[in-house]
Amino acid sequence: MQICPDNPDAYYRMGIAQYNAGNKQAAIDNFNQVIRTNPNFSNAYRARGFIRSEGGDKQGALADYNEAIRLNTNDAIAYHNRGYIRSGQADKQGTIADYNEAIRINSKDADAYYFRALVYSQQEDKRRAIDDFKKAANLYQQQGNSEGYKQSQDRIRELQQ
Repeated sequence: MQICPDNPDAYYRMGIAQYNAGNKQAAIDNFNQVIRTNPNFSNAYRARGFIRSEGGDKQGALADYNEAIRLNTNDAIAYHNRGYIRSGQADKQGTIADYNEAIRINSKDADAYYFRALVYSQQEDKRRAIDDFKKAANLYQQQGNSEGYKQSQDRIRELQQ
């Protein structure tokens, strides 16, 4: 398919389609084209960061999430995803800060509460962990996510023992 070389939206859509088809390298190539054409297209950085993270390139993903956030400070998904990367790098304070921002922007992000609770649990801050697991459980239940609800409830029980 031929795409107009100066149409970042078309490349972005093609990148999403390539990713959904399982062709991650082609998706990255399309997101790279978006960024070359429009370096301020924050969603392209976030999407490329996600693929990089899946492929194990955590530093590349972190750089992409940082740029997405620099370009759009209200991108809850970028904060959430960067928090996830930071948690794997043992950056507990950075992880919590990112999940705080994700929650500030989107208070219905059950996963952000759940993952922040995991960090609090690792820090042995049971009260905060339980509060966040409860909030996550409630949101999961409202959203019809029975597995998330069950996992949150299991974590609460473990912490209350």
